[in-house]
Amino acid sequence: MPRDRTLRTAAAEAAAGDLAGALRARQRLHGLMGTYPCDLEVREQLAHVYRLLGEPAQAGRWNYLSELRDPHETAAFEALFPSPRERLWSLRWAGSAEELSTPTAAARLRSLHAAAERDCGESVPYRRPRPGRDGDGPKESPFAGAACAVGCLALLALLVTGLATVVDAVLG
Repeated sequence: MPRDRTLRTAAAEAAAGDLAGALRARQRLHGLMGTYPCDLEVREQLAHVYRLLGEPAQAGRWNYLSELRDPHETAAFEALFPSPRERLWSLRWAGSAEELSTPTAAARLRSLHAAAERDCGESVPYRRPRPGRDGDGPKESPFAGAACAVGCLALLALLVTGLATVVDAVLG
């Protein structure tokens, strides 16, 4: 479903005023966040849904870069993620501050990024490194593909043996 249509559908579900609608809207909007992680409108609508669900920390998380964020939600978000680095990473921002569409959002992201680097004493990426992909965490074994192939062959052999046993029992 295209972005604009998904936003309209999620807004209608949230406006329905029931828990099921709010939960469907939340799921839809999280799907959009995967595709459009730098879209402030998606983030603000997700914050609205979390407000409906009574989760101020999550509303503060998704509205953190917004022009009109609620100070109580921001405080709840900051209490949930007291480390600036964890707070930065929890925003799931994919890019840099220069990609933000408003000066306020860019300034907030830059400020949080600077606080994370001061707190850690080293360079901090905007997004949490993914294990095995971003040079951090466990690496995939070079034998993983071979092990998977052997397992699939063993499973196929068991399937053929079982099928032969069934055919033999039926015909025999």
